[in-house]
Amino acid sequence: MVEIEIEKAKKEANEAIKNLIKKGMLTEEHLKKQKKCTEELSKIRGEILHRSIETEMMLGSFLVTYFTYEPYDRDFEKTSNFMEIMNKMSFQRKIEIFKKIGFHNKKNFNEKYKDFEKILESIKESRNMIAHSIQMNFIRPVLGNRKKKIELNQDYLNKFHTKADLSMIVLDELISKLIEEKF
Repeated sequence: MVEIEIEKAKKEANEAIKNLIKKGMLTEEHLKKQKKCTEELSKIRGEILHRSIETEMMLGSFLVTYFTYEPYDRDFEKTSNFMEIMNKMSFQRKIEIFKKIGFHNKKNFNEKYKDFEKILESIKESRNMIAHSIQMNFIRPVLGNRKKKIELNQDYLNKFHTKADLSMIVLDELISKLIEEKF
């Protein structure tokens, strides 16, 4: 039933496009640009969502380690249960808990990681923008919602990757320091 409706909608859309081309209101060249833009936007969105999820999962791993790791008492059930709780929390909530713990502000970490909370927030904001926005322009990869518009170009993606890479390095290092401290 749903499959038939989708096919019907596709057929109607194709007919509408053909009519617009016939009337001179749309060109094949414009359609190619739209398709290329939409594909580029999808690729960039996918990369940002993927990297955001990686960062969120690593942050969850840090929190699980912080609350459950004991060097000589590996309670896998406790760890597993806590990880399940973490997976049900929003990225925002995990960031709030991370800030409250303040582990990254201890023992000379403060200077090295002083902007780390901002980086996490920036990754979360990019992820939310990507997930909750619509394509605003079909020639350039622009997303927007009621509050904001962004152009998802290579520069934006490179800056995002830099933040995501840094977040993974910092969280990995913090997990290592946390484990060292507990030994």
